Amino acid sequence: MNEVLEIGRYLGVPEKILSKPPSDGLGEKTDEEKMGIKYSEIEEMIETGNTNKKAREEILKRFESSKHKREKAPIYTFERKNYLIQEG
Repeated sequence: MNEVLEIGRYLGVPEKILSKPPSDGLGEKTDEEKMGIKYSEIEEMIETGNTNKKAREEILKRFESSKHKREKAPIYTFERKNYLIQEG
């Protein structure tokens, strides 16, 4: 997240926008309040492989529960008769 903020500052995005807590806009809570972990903890986990115990457990739980989103969709193959080719 720090990289995104640095790019925003470089591009001249107003500080009011950069300092606004991330939120999906669907409720009163920020993303961090909804997740129960801070973006800085997520960033620390990504960069070092470690963070505080509570955040680590939540990150790993969320990572595992969203595994299906990172997998390829199954491809089903089947034989079918081609009626455009005449046999015989």
